Amino acid sequence: MGLGFLIVVISFAVSAALAPSVEKAYLSTGRVLKDAAKYDGKYCDKCYSAWWQLPQWILLSLGEALFSPTGVQFTYIEAGRQFRAVSTSFWLLATSFGSILIMIFEPVFASAGLSSGTKGWAYSGIGLFGFFLYCLTSYYYVPRKVRPSINEAARLAKQAEYAITSY
Repeated sequence: MGLGFLIVVISFAVSAALAPSVEKAYLSTGRVLKDAAKYDGKYCDKCYSAWWQLPQWILLSLGEALFSPTGVQFTYIEAGRQFRAVSTSFWLLATSFGSILIMIFEPVFASAGLSSGTKGWAYSGIGLFGFFLYCLTSYYYVPRKVRPSINEAARLAKQAEYAITSY
């Protein structure tokens, strides 16, 4: 799970590193960045190929494939049988919280006039901070098999009660 998290952050950094070159080539044709989503029918000789996005997408897909399934599996295994739906909903809530953060940051970045490369580095920094918090919490985390569960404590109590009454 941690490796997937780190690969996702690296994919953001790759995107941020490539963005200034792509923007510079686009602007050198006399176009404006705010109209970049509009297709004007003209071929851009100096622009980069869309294939430059492939390394980012490969890294992002690999990171997501390593991160999400193992994260959901972790929450599902570590939660008790009665708590599995709630733990999965917390996993999805964390994902939606990330989307809400983007909704908060994007208008701030747009009003500041930041380039997409600068925004990419900001998101990479936020992701790296999240990865640091993940490493810190996982270092101090005690797995379920090591700590006694409620069911195990109940089983031991019942076993002790049976041992007393069996004489």
